[in-house]
Amino acid sequence: MDKLPRSKKELETHNRIRVLLWAYAYEFMNNSLVDDNTFDSTCLLIDLNTKTDRPDMDEWFKANFAPFTGQWIHSLPQKELDRLHTLYMKYGVGYENRTNGNSSH
Repeated sequence: MDKLPRSKKELETHNRIRVLLWAYAYEFMNNSLVDDNTFDSTCLLIDLNTKTDRPDMDEWFKANFAPFTGQWIHSLPQKELDRLHTLYMKYGVGYENRTNGNSSH
């Protein structure tokens, strides 16, 4: 069983990775990994004041993230997009598309 995030920092990191991967899948791979409600509600959990172990990404989130859209993914540095592509290929492709293409975030 996977270890669940415990600290505020771990939970914030977990949520940020989730919304990054979901936005990447939707915007770049035309694949909605979660429904709009799940995406939107998780985006609302993002706390820009919580520091993670990635100060560079903390600053990027503060400057670019908006909880009401996934368009911010387009301003992510290429190095980070490449990392997301690797995650997507490892985990996202087999993830059940629960919205059957009807998502619009």
